[in-house]
Amino acid sequence: MAKKSSWNPIAFVPTQVTIISSAVYIALFAVLLWVHTSEPGAATEVAPDKGINLTQAWLDLDFISDGFHPIDSTRNDVVREYLVRRIEEILDNNGRDYDIIDGKSNGTVAVRAREEPATSVPSVTVFAQDPSNVTFADDWSKQPWTCYGESSNVLVYIRGKEDEAGEWWRDNSPYDGQSGVLVNAHYDSVSSAYGATDDGVGVVTVLQLISHFTTDSNEPDHGIVALLNNGEENGLVDRIPLRVT
Repeated sequence: MAKKSSWNPIAFVPTQVTIISSAVYIALFAVLLWVHTSEPGAATEVAPDKGINLTQAWLDLDFISDGFHPIDSTRNDVVREYLVRRIEEILDNNGRDYDIIDGKSNGTVAVRAREEPATSVPSVTVFAQDPSNVTFADDWSKQPWTCYGESSNVLVYIRGKEDEAGEWWRDNSPYDGQSGVLVNAHYDSVSSAYGATDDGVGVVTVLQLISHFTTDSNEPDHGIVALLNNGEENGLVDRIPLRVT
């Protein structure tokens, strides 16, 4: 018959097991409570790494969260246009050659390149507007309503040094080139909030990543796709752009 008590402080008996287990759980709870209630300190440097500017990130967040901007609102369009301008400013400041592709409602595209492209760095392609729309029954509220939404994403492809040459996304065959990394944040807010934390912080982080990886000597080996999508707060009607034809 197993012993129910012992003077050994680490014996496998009810009293010792209860005390040790309680101490472990209390310690874990204390650590979690401290992490949850403690705010991280402010950065000590404005530019902690090459291509990163925290002051600019704060200014971008200040603009994005200056008003409610749910999908289909006028303010939502203003935010999207601001993001496209900021991406162009970043690429110009970093001396990148890039193309702008503006999606049109009839499926055509307009391409605009820099007047003096730099030939010594990987190119960048900006899909400035990827329109989509969706119509669906309102199953969530159980009301006889039909919902409609229009979305427009912004996508930036930063070519990796080992990526396949040319505009491979125009090919209708399955892609079999180098793998890459997708970073993503949505720029729309709920209809009753400014969207600073959901997801303005994510959006300005993506802008800083674009700046970092298009700065000299920071070029990635594999491609990076930075997707600023829309419609996440209204039924996930955002989508990654389809192939350009």
